[in-house]
Amino acid sequence: MFAKRNETERENNKAGKKPVFVNIDCADYCSLHKFWEIGQESNKIERKTRELALTALIEILQQNCQLYDSRPLVNQPNKLTFIQLALNNMAESNSVFTSIEFLRKILLTYKPDNQGQQVYRGPQQQSSDTIAREEIVSRLLKENIFQKVISNIALYQDFARQNSKDLKVQKEKLHLARLGGDEDDRTHQEYVDCFMNFLEFLIKNSRQGNLTFQHVSNLYENFVLCRVTEYEEQQFFLFIAKENENSATRERRFMLNDKIRIEVFKNIMCNG
Repeated sequence: MFAKRNETERENNKAGKKPVFVNIDCADYCSLHKFWEIGQESNKIERKTRELALTALIEILQQNCQLYDSRPLVNQPNKLTFIQLALNNMAESNSVFTSIEFLRKILLTYKPDNQGQQVYRGPQQQSSDTIAREEIVSRLLKENIFQKVISNIALYQDFARQNSKDLKVQKEKLHLARLGGDEDDRTHQEYVDCFMNFLEFLIKNSRQGNLTFQHVSNLYENFVLCRVTEYEEQQFFLFIAKENENSATRERRFMLNDKIRIEVFKNIMCNG
């Protein structure tokens, strides 16, 4: 079989013909859910192996399962299938870091306007990928994704606080310590960055979604009042003042909208 294929390829090359690539539906050969299961943090395997499994899953979904995205009810697993699994993880506080990174990476597979096929939506022209990304972010917002992230921040901070008590680490280097548990090789800084970067990502990729005052108040409590290290406190204040470079209007100039920012400064900063 392989000899015949190689002979055909040589003949095509001599004739100047381009090779023909066959798009194989990988779901016929393996279960994509196996990749997802390998990537879960509960597995006693190396972190790199888990990350490779999820990277491969995203690549397979992107290359071979794109046609299923617009038909979420078909039998084959698609991006929406695993987005929901990640949301379920966050609701149950399982594999939180992995699920957040997975959601961010799979949303990045939907390319910006200048890289996608142009379609029309009302009077404004947008790419199909941009529309898909916005619709999925809207779905995440309906699933209370902001609250899921902040609830898991509170759980992680409590866990990190307990683990930091017995560590003999200099205070200024505590953010580089592994506070997630004996078998978790991620540093405290990696966790804080994961949480905050994802909140920023959601805000940048949503037309309407934003944190409420209660969300910010909870962040302030966990990252400032009950901080484990100075690192998360710094990241919180940077976030409050950070501009949204993706904003198309002055009202969305900052990560927080003007109304929430004013409320934060009046009721948190001035009373802190």
